[in-house]
Amino acid sequence: MTRWEKHLHSMTVADRIAAAKVKTDAVVNHLLWQIALRENNAIVLYSDVLSSQISGSRAVEAFKIFRSGLHLFEIIRLCTIWDKPAEAAESIPTIVELIDDTDVNAAFAHETQSKWLDPRDAGFSREQANKTRNGLNAAVIEARRIAGSQELASIRNVRDKHLAHSLSQTFAEKKGGPVAPFRYGYERTILERSCSIVEALHGGINNAGFNFDDSKTIHKKNAEALWHRCRFDFGK
Repeated sequence: MTRWEKHLHSMTVADRIAAAKVKTDAVVNHLLWQIALRENNAIVLYSDVLSSQISGSRAVEAFKIFRSGLHLFEIIRLCTIWDKPAEAAESIPTIVELIDDTDVNAAFAHETQSKWLDPRDAGFSREQANKTRNGLNAAVIEARRIAGSQELASIRNVRDKHLAHSLSQTFAEKKGGPVAPFRYGYERTILERSCSIVEALHGGINNAGFNFDDSKTIHKKNAEALWHRCRFDFGK
C-alpha cells in the first residue's frame, strides 16, 4: 500500500469532504492562473502579433527564447493540475480519489438536498441531489479518461524529459516504450477539458456555480491590452 493509499484509508467521510472542498477551491485558482497563461500564449506563440514585428537575427533568437519560456511554463503548470494523488497535492486526480466513494458521494448529495429543501416542493430538492450525484460521477469518469489520455501523456513526457529534468529516457518511456510526441494545441485541449471537470466538481463539492468562460474573456482582454499595443522599434 502506498503512502497515499494509507492516508486515504485512514480518512473518515468527513475528512474526505473537508479536504475535497479545500482542494477544489485551490484548483479553481490554479486554473484561473492557467487561463491567463493560455490567453497570453494565444497571442505570443499562436499569432504573429509580435513575431511579425521582429527583425534581425539576434532579435529573432532572443524572441524565440522568450516565447518558448512562456509556453514551457504553461506546460509545467498544466501538469501540476494533473499531478498524481497525494496528501499535499492540489490536483484534479487528488480530488477524484477523495470523492470517488459511495458514502462520500451520498454525503454531497445529501448536502445539496438540505440546501434546497423546501417543504412545499420536496421533489425539487431530490432532483438537485440527483444532479449532484450524477454530476460528480460524470466528472470522475471524465477525469480518469483524461488522466489516461495520449495528450496528457505527451505533455507530461515533455515536462519530465526536458523541463523538470534533463533525461535521455523518462520513466514512462522506460516502462511502456516510446511516448507519442507532443503536438501544439494539446495544452489547450487539456485545459478546456480540465475547466469543464472542475466546474462540475466545484458545483457538486462546494455547492457553488462557477463558469470559467467569464475568466477567459477577462484574461483575453488583458492579454490583448498589452500585446496588441506592443511595438518594437529596430531603428538605429
